[in-house]
Parts: sequence; C-alpha cells; structure tokens
Amino acid sequence: MNIIDFNSHARRIIADRSATLVQTNQALYEYATGALGVQEAARAASLSLISAPDLAGVIRTVTQQWPSELDIDMVGLALVAHDEAFRAGPEGIQRLPARRVRAWAQGGEGVHLRAVEGATQLFGDAGEGVKTVGVAPLTLPRPLGLGILAFGSLRASPPSAMDDSGLLDFLAAAVSRKLTSCLTQVH
Repeated sequence: MNIIDFNSHARRIIADRSATLVQTNQALYEYATGALGVQEAARAASLSLISAPDLAGVIRTVTQQWPSELDIDMVGLALVAHDEAFRAGPEGIQRLPARRVRAWAQGGEGVHLRAVEGATQLFGDAGEGVKTVGVAPLTLPRPLGLGILAFGSLRASPPSAMDDSGLLDFLAAAVSRKLTSCLTQVH
C-alpha cells in the first residue's frame, strides 16, 4: 500500500513561497532605500545650487559638483540668447552656434531620455562614451532666451529607468529659477 505524503509537499510549497517573499521584501527594501537616496541627493544638489553666488557659481555647481552629489557621470548646461550660445560641461565652457542648442531643446515640452549610439556633443569631447542622455528644458522668462540641462551616463540604462524623469525635471526647475535670479540681476 502506497501512502501519499502531503505533509512534505506542503512544506516544499511553503518553503518556496517563503523564499519568494524574502526576495520580494529585499527588492522592495533596495528600491525604498534607493528612492530615499535619490531624494537626499536631489535635496543636497538643490542646496548647493541655492548657495551659488552668481552665474559662474551656478555653472560650477551644476557641472562640477552635481555629478558627484547625484552619482551621475556628467552634467551639462547650455544656454542661448539671440545668436549667442554656450555649453558648460566636463570640459569647461565652450561657445557654439545657437542653432545647435535650439536643436537640442526642440520638443522642449518636458524631459526626454534616450539611449545614445556613438558620441553626443551635449558634453563636448567627453560625450564620446555616453550611453544614456536625459535632457530637460530650462524655463527662462523673456528676454533671457532658452536653455537645457543634460545628464549623461556612461552605462546603458534599461528602458524602465527612462520612464522616471522626475529627478531631472525637478533639478531643471531649480536651475531655471536660480538662473533667472542670476541673469535678471545682471540684465
């Protein structure tokens, strides 16, 4: 006579489900701590931006301090007014044709994130190895012109990561306010 052992089968099911629950809890914990870390980094970046005394300080903060504060490979900033434009990034400040910045800012309705194949000129020669770019338009009042804030990553990001543009949007709004403040004092 064969006896079916339901007890060991039930224990295996419970063990499998417990292991799945532990993995799910670990993933949730990692997500939550990562999200909190991003919020803290954004807060620190905003505070360093607020403490920038002038336009040069804003450029220095965004392009030199933010990459380490936000754990991003590179940050670029480009502004255009009339026919004059410049790009600030890992290699410093460079003049460039205003049409180029306007082209980068096209579709200026919100943040756009994309994978990059080959070099991107958003970051000058340092843009050679960039795999993922996030670009957010800067909202500047007339007559200050237009601008963009760009984040570059040397790692390819999965498509799901490209759905979360809140950090870039928030920081672009902060840069827009600070630039408006600096440029209207000069203007």
